[in-house]
Amino acid sequence: MMRILVVDDHEEACYMLAVLLQGYGHEVKSATDGVDALERALQEDFDMIISDVLMPRMDGFQLCREVKKNKKLKKLPFVFYTATYIDPISKKFALNLGAERFIVKPAEPDVFMEIIRKIIKSHAMGRLKAPNQPIEDETVYLKEYNERLIWKLEDKMLNLESVNKELKESEEKYKDWIENANDAVIFFDKKGNINFVNPKFCEITGYSIEEAKGLHFYTLFHPDSLDICSEYFRKRLAGEEVPRNYEMKILSKTGKTVYIDNNVSTIEKDGNITGILTIMRDITDRKLSELAGKRAEEEKSKLQAQLAQAQKMEAVGTLTSGVAHDFNNLLTIIQGYTDLAIEMIDEKDPLYSDMQQIYIAAKSAAGLTRQLLLFSRKQQIESETLKINRVIDVLFKMLNRIIGEDIIIKTKLAPDLWKVRGDEGCIEQVIMNLAVNAKDAMPEGGKLMIKTENVILDKEYSAPAPEARPGKFICLSVTDTGCGMDKETLQHIFEPFFTTKRLGKGTGLGLSVVYGILKQHKGWIDVTSESEKGSTFAIYLPAVFKEFEERTKEKIISEQELQGKGELILLVEDEQGVREFAKTLFERNGYYVLEAANAKSALSIFEKEKENLHLAFIDMILPDKSGVELVEALILRKPDLRVLLSSGYANEKVQWSIIRERGYRFVQKPYGVSDLLRIVRKVIAFN
Repeated sequence: MMRILVVDDHEEACYMLAVLLQGYGHEVKSATDGVDALERALQEDFDMIISDVLMPRMDGFQLCREVKKNKKLKKLPFVFYTATYIDPISKKFALNLGAERFIVKPAEPDVFMEIIRKIIKSHAMGRLKAPNQPIEDETVYLKEYNERLIWKLEDKMLNLESVNKELKESEEKYKDWIENANDAVIFFDKKGNINFVNPKFCEITGYSIEEAKGLHFYTLFHPDSLDICSEYFRKRLAGEEVPRNYEMKILSKTGKTVYIDNNVSTIEKDGNITGILTIMRDITDRKLSELAGKRAEEEKSKLQAQLAQAQKMEAVGTLTSGVAHDFNNLLTIIQGYTDLAIEMIDEKDPLYSDMQQIYIAAKSAAGLTRQLLLFSRKQQIESETLKINRVIDVLFKMLNRIIGEDIIIKTKLAPDLWKVRGDEGCIEQVIMNLAVNAKDAMPEGGKLMIKTENVILDKEYSAPAPEARPGKFICLSVTDTGCGMDKETLQHIFEPFFTTKRLGKGTGLGLSVVYGILKQHKGWIDVTSESEKGSTFAIYLPAVFKEFEERTKEKIISEQELQGKGELILLVEDEQGVREFAKTLFERNGYYVLEAANAKSALSIFEKEKENLHLAFIDMILPDKSGVELVEALILRKPDLRVLLSSGYANEKVQWSIIRERGYRFVQKPYGVSDLLRIVRKVIAFN
């Protein structure tokens, strides 16, 4: 970008030339005659002077003479651009004064700018030289100068009409350039009102030329750009340095956002700023493409992060379910033998209290493994049609008791809430865990809002969440006024054992369990939170409109009815400790037991004793075959065989679908003595 001084006593010619030069990124200042130009050149720094010849007070010849005589200015490129003094002798005289180029008006804009570009390039490389050395002898200069004046006076008298015609043609060329420019050209007055626009401006904004005139930039500029552009406008009028090129946004007549590459300069007359010239290039397509690319990149990063998080959660789930399985086998042994021991010890015996403590600890540990299985979605759930509002109403008193008096609990339940399918106990645990989590976020008290509503999600709305999908759902949200969470914490809240509480104050499983339960119910959770501004946990569960047969309550069996009547049980369990405990329990309670550690042994025993068997009690995970596959093989040989399956967890969804389809009974490890005997009795007695 060059700083160019344009010298011409015709104001419109100055404007036209300024518009052309500014359109190519140059900064332009103007002067109306040689005296004004020389004064500005001495006071300010310029990279080039473009001057007319015929001007009042000091013409272009005199100006060039003074510039080339001045030590500071003599290396400044000087270009004559004139429609007068265009005869060969005048041109030679101009170049003899030291001018670098002599261009005749009117020149085509592209041709003119190509000459200027070459001058700038040569000057930058140090190769720019005037065609002739400046006239040193003052007498020679005055003689030739006076000859030019006399000739011009005579010529002017003869060719005044021709000159005026050429000047008009020159002006028309620049008018034509502005009218057909690919960029919008706008003149603002000092008050910020538009007093000129070209057709391209109308094309970009939708305003007509008449509508645009008098329009203030406050109406034109987009709110996002208004403050900075207003500041630039004010500073530019005050003569302060501000950027000439910058990107901004304007508003079309219809309110549409248009992205603009702006080139701005001042309009001057007699050294005074009279307005602002703006050349605007519409870059909306490019900007929208850039923004779309940026959004796509952000969305890609977000999806990659979500995928990584999902994979991490899946890996952690697999790990925790495996740990839970091993723990459940151990807890079955600990809890089972402790239960058997308690039955054999008198309540007054000191060991009785000790065994009770072991049993209680084993039950607590079993609760933890159950939570791990809920997180990893390996816990079997019993689905039924639920009214979530009723579940909340039943829990409300308990929530008030748990949350405490410092926190006000309010509910806003949709009266016509759709039903869902789910395990009532699991849904209760979700609500309890979220409420307790909210309580911990408000140690000094606050407000807790539980809200339900029906929602219909479309594809666009559900896209941001990886688990979300279009459809009809009920939304249950729990909102607190607590301390909130930062972005780093939000990334980890559903990971098992992650907690912000101090050591010993929490297991870090509460939200992990919520996550697992919702996944198992084909739902998801959305969290919005900000430090010191509270949190909202919104859970989504698919609505159901089909009627399902409700589960019937099973008859309660008394302790006296738990004893066996000599029935034969095939016990298939690969874990020796669990197998020995179950065998001991059954034999102490009136059953006969045949045991096997794998499917192969079980089939061998079955072939010999199938006519006498009353029940097959089988672990779902065996070393050589799944429990379900073994059951299918046994049922094929004896269709009326009673079956009971057991597991610390089952990792194959297909096994659960077969269990539900066939109606096989299932007991979750670790099982207590009474629980196992009761379900065995029910299965054997089932008709």
